[in-house]
Amino acid sequence: MRTLILIDHNKDNLQFMKEALASIDDDIQCLSFVYAEEVITALANETIEMPTAIFMNFNIPGKNGAKFLQELRIHHKFEVLPVIFYVSKVTLDVVKLIEHLGVTMTFEQPNTIRGWKNIMREMVTSVYDNATPTMNRALESSSSLLV
Repeated sequence: MRTLILIDHNKDNLQFMKEALASIDDDIQCLSFVYAEEVITALANETIEMPTAIFMNFNIPGKNGAKFLQELRIHHKFEVLPVIFYVSKVTLDVVKLIEHLGVTMTFEQPNTIRGWKNIMREMVTSVYDNATPTMNRALESSSSLLV
C-alpha cells in the first residue's frame, strides 16, 4: 500500500484528487489534511507512516507551501520526501519562489475531474518511477492537460 498525503483547504479539491487517484491505482491510501501544520506534527511525531509523496495546494491559508516545505526539510528524514505543489495560476514569480525550496514537481490546478485524473496519473507515475521531471516539463505538461 502506498500512502499519499493530500493538503488543501478546499474540500472539493481533496475529493477530486481522491477520485483521480482511485482511478489510477487501487493500492493508494490517501490521507487528507486541511492544515499543513497537522502534517508537520503528525510526521514529526510519527503518528502517521512516511508517505510515498505529499500533494499540496501551494496557496493554502496559514502555513503556505513555502513555509511548509521549509519546515519539513529541516527534518533530515524528510529531505528526499517528494512534495508536489499545485497552484491556481503558475507565474514566473511562483516558479522562482518554489524552485529553490526543493519542491519535487509543481503543476497548475486542473478545473475538471478529467484534468485531475490526467495530471495525477503523470505525477504519481513520476514519483513511483523515482523520476523527477524538470520544473518546466511538469509545468508544460500540466498546462496541456487542462480540459
